Amino acid sequence: MRKKPSMALLSATTAVLISATVAFAQTSSRVTVASPSGNTPQNHQNEPAVAIDALSPKTLVAGTNDFVDQEACPQQLAVNNGTCLDRATGVGLSGDYFSFDSGRSWIQPTYSGWTNADCDPTTLCKGHPGPIHTLPWYFENQLVSFGDPAVAVGPVPSSNGKFSWGNGQRVYYGNLTPAFSTTVEFSFPNPVFHGFVGVAVSRLDNPTAATVANKNNWKAPVIVSSTTGETSFLDKEQIWADNASSSGFFGNVYICANDFRSNAAHQNGNSPTPMMVYSSTDGGTTWTKRQVTSAVTNGISPQNGFGYSGCTVRTDSHGVIYLFAERFAFPSTLPTHCAQVMFKSFDGGIHWTSGSVIASVTDPCYFVDPIEGRCVMDGYSGARTSSTRWTADPAGAIRRRFPGPVTVPSIRRPRSRRTVHALTLSMRRTRRPGAATTSHRRGPTMACSAA
Repeated sequence: MRKKPSMALLSATTAVLISATVAFAQTSSRVTVASPSGNTPQNHQNEPAVAIDALSPKTLVAGTNDFVDQEACPQQLAVNNGTCLDRATGVGLSGDYFSFDSGRSWIQPTYSGWTNADCDPTTLCKGHPGPIHTLPWYFENQLVSFGDPAVAVGPVPSSNGKFSWGNGQRVYYGNLTPAFSTTVEFSFPNPVFHGFVGVAVSRLDNPTAATVANKNNWKAPVIVSSTTGETSFLDKEQIWADNASSSGFFGNVYICANDFRSNAAHQNGNSPTPMMVYSSTDGGTTWTKRQVTSAVTNGISPQNGFGYSGCTVRTDSHGVIYLFAERFAFPSTLPTHCAQVMFKSFDGGIHWTSGSVIASVTDPCYFVDPIEGRCVMDGYSGARTSSTRWTADPAGAIRRRFPGPVTVPSIRRPRSRRTVHALTLSMRRTRRPGAATTSHRRGPTMACSAA
């Protein structure tokens, strides 16, 4: 959510590392069904995430940064500040959506919480308790669901801590969270938990149309990053649940995130930003922290280049964890460049390998806006290109379009190495239904594409 350096990050490409069947729909369906058609910013969403229930593939869980609970464009802000959003209201942003028919139709539940959606736009309004269409139980715990959604589905642990699909399915929704306030966007020092902006996880068991509609079926949010420094701004988190019963770490949940330290106030290329991984072995109740990359000042580090940013975490059927990130070269010229890097853990996230480069990437960054300090595609004050990356597979992996359902074969273990099948969706400006990429190298082929 924070304003990133001009090299901002990899648009995370979903890698499916389990046996799965994916249907490329020929028609669209509306996910944000609670969103009004005409009110700005209430009709605005971005940064979507989606997860498929491995046990019940027709069940989908999605999240976005959803402004549905915000006040319709306040006249005072629009005239005096040129914006429609008051950032100091405590209103949540983490929209949640469910489908039980493979995405043909969607539910966006209504809960109770903190809102200013019904306020008169001629007057600034800080909000009040009322109906919301974002994650519940944040206002009640003096928190704000601050978006950057990350969703996953895994098995439920039994009372003795053993995971089994027979116990049901657990939805995990990770997002950023600051302390609740109606006077400042971020409270410092934080009066609720240790950290500037943290990562929280909401959980719901056995999703059905009836259970997701009941606020009481959601567990209270858990602060994952409660042991970070007081000035840590966690950002760009991703989540994954090990859902392969063949794994020795079946049921474990992993979250990766960037720890922008010093309240994320360092200048571009000068930020100590280690990559963090948080692991849970008890269904998301408690979390253990591991620092994967160095916290040195990245702009002058030849090992780290400009630094790591963005992440994706997945597991294979043997429980090996794959952590992907983007490492930027020092921005001496335009266009900028980076490398897609992979780390591995073979012991449930306790220890990690050093990063190995998967592919080099050229960023379509030919202008850097002097005000925002971010890459733009059409000159100063233009549209940002933060989530666009171009790369080619040096091993020549095959990319193919598919007119209908696509089946990704199960992961198998050959004589000397694992085969990891990665499925990505093509985001090119064509009408092709989709494209899949398979790699038989050290891990999934990560193709950066327009988001």
